[in-house]
Amino acid sequence: MTNGSALDVIVPSDFEVRIWAESSGAEDTQFAYWNDEEIESAKAWNVAEGKGLANQERHVQQSGLLDLLRLAVRTACDGGAGLGRAGADLACGTAWAVPHLLEDSGIERIFCVEYSRHRLLKLAPVVLRHYDIPRDRVVLCLGSFYDLRIDSGALDFVLLAEALHHAGDPLRLLAEVRRVLSRDGVVIVIGEHIVPSLPRLYGAHAARWLVSRTVPAAIQRKLRGKTINRPRALWCGVRELLAPNPITGDHYYRDSDYERLFREANFRSTPVRIPGIPMQGFVLRPEAVP
Repeated sequence: MTNGSALDVIVPSDFEVRIWAESSGAEDTQFAYWNDEEIESAKAWNVAEGKGLANQERHVQQSGLLDLLRLAVRTACDGGAGLGRAGADLACGTAWAVPHLLEDSGIERIFCVEYSRHRLLKLAPVVLRHYDIPRDRVVLCLGSFYDLRIDSGALDFVLLAEALHHAGDPLRLLAEVRRVLSRDGVVIVIGEHIVPSLPRLYGAHAARWLVSRTVPAAIQRKLRGKTINRPRALWCGVRELLAPNPITGDHYYRDSDYERLFREANFRSTPVRIPGIPMQGFVLRPEAVP
């Protein structure tokens, strides 16, 4: 199912590991951030030696990620038998979603793709062992989601959990997803930001601008644990309001931006939202190319 390559090697592990590439390429300036174990150690995803498994489970439940995943899977199946036999979890992190995906007994193998080496090779195996995931049902792939070493049309489903908004080139990512997806395949996108209305955006921006200039940094740190990034100007355009985070790579899209993106990538989309959860998802199906 996967294409051979000089970069593909199998290293000792409980699970099959394939090294597609050691980095994502020069176009991804956030690579260093996501591979900094000291920064990552403070996050809920730090399950080293099993210490953080409870924190991770609590996070996916309280954040709404797990509920979004389950609703998106039900929407994707649409009364059918299941997601299919083979799929991929792109930017899989610690592979937290894999045990929940494998509740679908028809899934035989999931390719977990991640470019954070410690998340994939140190933390993901902890999660998979904890849930007693069979070794032959998961392949851990270190590399970029822009360059999947998977045959065209080989996958029945692809999961992008808190992943799409980190893509600097989302059309390129969706083109690669479409390539590996079967004609009747489905894409599950969850954990995407819900951007407020323009009045609320401008109001929040004005408040940040005011606080950053009137409240001393020491008081900000005491009240919030950190200082507010100072906006350069009070008046700015929408593009500046929705500028991506230069450190984490988060991009912010309005509903109309998502609609345009999916349409340009030749997918039809079904939104997935749950009241009270401050993030959203989509189920994508390929449109026939004229």
